[in-house]
Amino acid sequence: LFMALSTFIKVGLGIFFLYLGAKALHYAVLIFAVTVFINILYIIYSIKKLNFLEYSKSIYIKDEALYLFRKGLGYFLGPLWQAIYFQGTIFVIRIVLGSNSVVLFNTLRTFISTSSQGFWFVFTSIFPEFQRAVGEKNSKKADELFNLIYWFNLFIAVLATLLFIFFGPMFYDWWTHQKIEVSMIIWILMIAKIIFNALWFNYSVVFQAKNMPYVLNVSGLFVALISVFVTWVCVNTMGDIGAALGMLCFDLMMYLILKLKNKEDFQVSIRKLFKEGKLFKY
Repeated sequence: LFMALSTFIKVGLGIFFLYLGAKALHYAVLIFAVTVFINILYIIYSIKKLNFLEYSKSIYIKDEALYLFRKGLGYFLGPLWQAIYFQGTIFVIRIVLGSNSVVLFNTLRTFISTSSQGFWFVFTSIFPEFQRAVGEKNSKKADELFNLIYWFNLFIAVLATLLFIFFGPMFYDWWTHQKIEVSMIIWILMIAKIIFNALWFNYSVVFQAKNMPYVLNVSGLFVALISVFVTWVCVNTMGDIGAALGMLCFDLMMYLILKLKNKEDFQVSIRKLFKEGKLFKY
């Protein structure tokens, strides 16, 4: 609820103030103020819901503390590899190609990434039941739910790819007021990311459900470093097309690595969706 409220306030007020002539600094101040306000609401709501007297006394157990620390460190690697990948590729593009290319790829990547919202919709709808089935070691149910996530996300990815192929350039020109031109080769390479992004996202939910952050995030860290290096090499030899290749390389490598690490856990089969009405069971 608070996340939805925060998003609506930021988008709604942002559009309102931008139409009134607000500048980038004013918009940044607005986002900061809304974030502080929502965090205050979080704190007040949490204090009301939780009885902190129950947590006033605790017993320190070294093994549990170390276990939680190691798990937390594994999850911390998630934002780290994302920062390396996103900021690293943009840094390389800025140094080699200049600010115009930064604007092009930041805008294009944001535009293409709208397709991933569908993946998160499927994830939030099915993942709780999937995680519960994994925790209960109900392999049959977990396998069926994994196939639901996999095939729904793949369907969304294919649909988004087709929409971007046929209508993407038109909406992109409208969105950017035709001020940022994108070559057809770069457009195709960036659209190709959608399918591979959906595929590696599907396999990532397995390691989230199993509470295995190191498998996912160490892979992400390794691939992010390789992707930034590939982007640097390709940008120096092929320019803007090389930057698009470097970004595509990340999603392709993540898919191959996570699929390899998941080969013994869940088997992908579209027949499982329709067998005995499984598609509508959950």
